[in-house]
Amino acid sequence: MSMSPTFLAFHTASRALAASQANIDVTGNNIANVGTAGFKSSRATFSDLISSSLGGGSGSDQIGLGVFLNDVQTNFSQGSMTTTDNTFDLAIDGNGFYLVRNTSGANFYSRAGQFKVDSVGQVVDSSGALLQGYQADTNGNITTRCFAQTEVPGANTRVVAPSPRSGTAR
Repeated sequence: MSMSPTFLAFHTASRALAASQANIDVTGNNIANVGTAGFKSSRATFSDLISSSLGGGSGSDQIGLGVFLNDVQTNFSQGSMTTTDNTFDLAIDGNGFYLVRNTSGANFYSRAGQFKVDSVGQVVDSSGALLQGYQADTNGNITTRCFAQTEVPGANTRVVAPSPRSGTAR
């Protein structure tokens, strides 16, 4: 079944509008999060829909059927680091994520390094999710092979090993 030229024109135009809207959505998200700690910008990538042949011959003109959003790619290039007066503001230089565990026990990965110590001495992010890490001795040598909640010595120095779960990107 072939499409009429009028339908083809409207279909192509509507696909272009949808693609433009997706690009605006991605750009708007980038702008809205410009001040968010650990935020990584994204970009929309597009592809041409299968083209149709006019005239049916081997030398005939090709007309595309429009465009579609192929992917939204996150830019993981190194951002700038800013010095703060909070000892628990951390930054990742290079690749990696912080592993945090929410109050329901689910693990999440985050690049946001704004942490604080809660009332029981645990290192948490702004939503109260616990920063996970490896236990180390006073010389910085890793002493455990599993992630555990991080705590500040002197506040309540117990280490609770989490049950294994897969993390979710956040």
